[in-house]
Amino acid sequence: MKKKIKDKIASEDQPYREGKKLLKNQILFIILALILAFSLRLALSKFPGYVNDMETYKRWGKSALKYGVCNVQDYENNCDYPPGYLYILKVVAFTYHVINPDMADEKLFNAMIKLPSIIADLLCGLLLFYYLFHKYDFRQAFYGFLIYIFNPAVMADSSIWGQSDSVPLLLFFLSLLMSFKKRNTLSYIFLSLSVITKLQYVIIIPFILELNSRGKERLPEITRGISICLITVFFVCFSFIINHKFGHIIDTIFLTPDRYNNLSLNAFNLWWIVAKGQGMTGSDYTSILGILTYKKAGIILFSLFFIMIFSVFCKEDKEDYLIECIALTVFAFFLVLTRMHERYIFPVILLLALLFVKNFKYKVLYSILSINVFFNILLVLQWIYPANGFYFFDVIDTKIFSLFISVLNIILFILLSVNILKKYNLRLIITAVIFFFIYILAGNMYHFKKEIYISHLQELKASQDWGKLHKDTNLDGERIFIKFYPYDYGLSTHSNSTVTYVLNKNYTYFKFDAGIGQESGNKGTVVFKVILDGKEVYTSPLIHGWDEPLHVEIPVSGKDLMDLVVTDGGDGINNDHAIWGNGKLYK
Repeated sequence: MKKKIKDKIASEDQPYREGKKLLKNQILFIILALILAFSLRLALSKFPGYVNDMETYKRWGKSALKYGVCNVQDYENNCDYPPGYLYILKVVAFTYHVINPDMADEKLFNAMIKLPSIIADLLCGLLLFYYLFHKYDFRQAFYGFLIYIFNPAVMADSSIWGQSDSVPLLLFFLSLLMSFKKRNTLSYIFLSLSVITKLQYVIIIPFILELNSRGKERLPEITRGISICLITVFFVCFSFIINHKFGHIIDTIFLTPDRYNNLSLNAFNLWWIVAKGQGMTGSDYTSILGILTYKKAGIILFSLFFIMIFSVFCKEDKEDYLIECIALTVFAFFLVLTRMHERYIFPVILLLALLFVKNFKYKVLYSILSINVFFNILLVLQWIYPANGFYFFDVIDTKIFSLFISVLNIILFILLSVNILKKYNLRLIITAVIFFFIYILAGNMYHFKKEIYISHLQELKASQDWGKLHKDTNLDGERIFIKFYPYDYGLSTHSNSTVTYVLNKNYTYFKFDAGIGQESGNKGTVVFKVILDGKEVYTSPLIHGWDEPLHVEIPVSGKDLMDLVVTDGGDGINNDHAIWGNGKLYK
């Protein structure tokens, strides 16, 4: 009896059991399940989802079809998706145009926009079955297959909401399976495609590189992997390169994450609790006890979790533990970083489905997490588009309910992390904690620096014709942008305004970027002036909304008072959101 149990455990530890074949009736069960799941998704696709997102996807698809993917950002200022999904939207728009040349059937277009994610859902389910079937028997594999393709959270995300998450998830899943099968080249290609479709998957790159380099010379294999990834990105982005539009991709990578400075973008996580259920209205630039911002706190927490989890991943050989490590990393990404969307937890559902049949613990975690994600999606849809008519929420306090889900997500994360975090490398964590302590300390020792941002100085006085002076945020309390250039620091004023500082002859230079806040669009006209000890030493040209930032450097040696003045440009004060971007004094 003991020998049979050991043989069973040993067989389950094998990555795959080759030679297994499906019977005809088993194939029939799979096909029937796929047909039913596809039909159910088509029926659910009649829901409009979030109209703004759906209309945006349709516009991007039409622009990609008409002007080319590399030119979408020239015609769609709000395009913040990487090229991978834009190519898919172009194919959808082309197919829609063939079926409906006048492109007038909006309901059909809505359904077609959701179709790539619906198909990706089912393909993920098939790959899940393939993985489980080569580790367990047909009944268990089919059970895992069913609980994924009929998962309410999965169906809600693709068929009701109409989001793209299943597409990059499919590519990542293919990358992971190729790693388990030691087909490294394909693994790197699929990994690159997942990242270029959704940037979130960049956090998985170290795991795939580590996994694929096992049993080989580490540095050459990692170099080979990075090379294949870069070559894949080169071919995907080739049209951007030859048309001199690669800057669009750079903007997407570096500027898009800074577009929103909210504690949470309707993700029921740690910061949703901190914001007391109002994450969309709280800024993550808010200071914690004057030491660091919520944003930096989230980055530090995620970095610590990542180091702990990755140190365990590097020591583990069993696939179950490797999958659990990746799932926990994605979970931490969603849970402790600010600016998270509710959908960024989505990959964890599939990763836990891989472990679902293993034991009761994973069944419970998978079930509760799926319910949580499902309600997170529906609550968001109810808030932003009440016409969806999810009347269940009419009888509950949605704010309290969302906080309950947030707490439950933290509990699930702790339960999932028990087996992993108890194995982490303590010395590595101590080193990381020391590093982050130095980082926090260095970032706040302004009085030891030779330069200081003016937003960190107390002004002598300030006045303006509308609103009040804002420091390190725009006049709406959000992150500062001039055109699409982000600024962590600066003053936001409104014409006509004057802000006065006492210099006491302590500084030599004053540098800043002048412009109008992005929130004003192409409206507004202002003139910036700098007055030192009552003498006007600088006057800018007339600056319009959406102009490029104007970089200015002014000597201030031996000066006592500095007045920063903004005038309305002679046409009134409407939309004159003036920005002194990254204004800094040098000693």
